Amino acid sequence: MTRMPNIAVCRRDDYVMDIAKYLIEKQIDALPVIKDTDKGFEVIGRFTKTNMTKILVSLSENEII
Repeated sequence: MTRMPNIAVCRRDDYVMDIAKYLIEKQIDALPVIKDTDKGFEVIGRFTKTNMTKILVSLSENEII
């Protein structure tokens, strides 16, 4: 019997904080961003630790934190 792989993904409307926590929990550097289609799923992008770092820098420069 073939084991089903544990594939980690996120969706466009997921909260950034939830994605960041998931990256930490799974100890991974990026997640594909997917959307549902008639034929299954389509990869429409990726969310990386670099994206998260850019968000934090932007927030700190705008003194939102």
